[in-house]
Parts: sequence; C-alpha cells; structure tokens
Amino acid sequence: MKTFLFPVLLILSGCATSSGVMPSGKDTYILLKRDAGIAGSLGALKVDAYREATQFCESKGKAFQVISSNGTPRAVGNIPEIEIQFACIDSATSVPVQQSK
Repeated sequence: MKTFLFPVLLILSGCATSSGVMPSGKDTYILLKRDAGIAGSLGALKVDAYREATQFCESKGKAFQVISSNGTPRAVGNIPEIEIQFACIDSATSVPVQQSK
C-alpha cells in the first residue's frame, strides 16, 4: 500500500516553480510562480507567492505591499501562474487594512 501511495502523492504534490524574487526598481520586485502539477490552482499559487514576498520583505526589516498582480487560471493548454509586483516599504509607512464589519 505504501508503494502505491508514494507515486500518487508525488503526482498530486505538483510541480510548482518560482522565479525567485527579482528586483524591478528601487525597493520594488517581481515574483512569478507556476504550477504544472495536476492539482495546481491559482489560489494556492497566490497564497504561496504572497507568503514568499512577505518573508523576503520581512528579512529586510520591511513590510510587503502589493503593487500589482496578474494571474492565469488553469485551463486547457494553460498552467496556473501568478506574477506579483511588490514593494518592500518601511513598516511605519504601510497602509493599515480596513476590517469589514
């Protein structure tokens, strides 16, 4: 049974790839993530990309702020991918998120 589960889990885990964080200007960066696995979804990629970008900014002692994002959902002939452009800003200048009631 274990022999059967390993290949199934390997296939379902997907083939997510990341460009890594690439500079695109002063304190601005781009990150691209793709998932060619059969279970990859745009939502999961977005969460992973935001998490990676947040960790990158926090490692610099700064806060993560999205400038733009562009995603392609899974479709016939397309694999899901997300590209985010973001800035690492001083925590004191970050805009607080409004909580809905």
